Amino acid sequence: MIDYELITNEKKERLIAFGKYAGIAGALDFLKGFGDYLMLMGYRTPFLHCNATYKYKNIEHAYEEMKWVGEQLKLKKIPQELSPMIFGITGRGRVAKGCLEVLENFPITNIKPEEVEAIWADRLNPIHRKTIYVVSINTEDCMELINPERAERGASLFDRNDYY
Repeated sequence: MIDYELITNEKKERLIAFGKYAGIAGALDFLKGFGDYLMLMGYRTPFLHCNATYKYKNIEHAYEEMKWVGEQLKLKKIPQELSPMIFGITGRGRVAKGCLEVLENFPITNIKPEEVEAIWADRLNPIHRKTIYVVSINTEDCMELINPERAERGASLFDRNDYY
């Protein structure tokens, strides 16, 4: 296996990187699979109307259909057993931005990682059936401090150099 994103020039600059359209395609294909999975589990949701990326004529066609799915989610609401529905997006890069662009066609509420636990604890609240929560997860949200002496010296608790 080759990690193409690690191919760099002599200045350590990436020569190959994934972009916004990789995020868009990945999100569309995920939503198609998600709708199919929910159907197998006995839930007929508007996600069932999401198609695989290759079935759309262009991005405008895909977004037109995603907006329709979003409207259906507002009308029919998310089944209580599936709420709160929380989608996690990792990173801040171009791929993450493409994924978020797709999700903006739905009734979403952006939340922070530290809010997830409280939303889950209140999962029976009917307000959760009207929105999809989207949480952006970054490196600092997933890592544990390995050098506690830094905090004792008043330094930032997170330093990317501790992990890369």
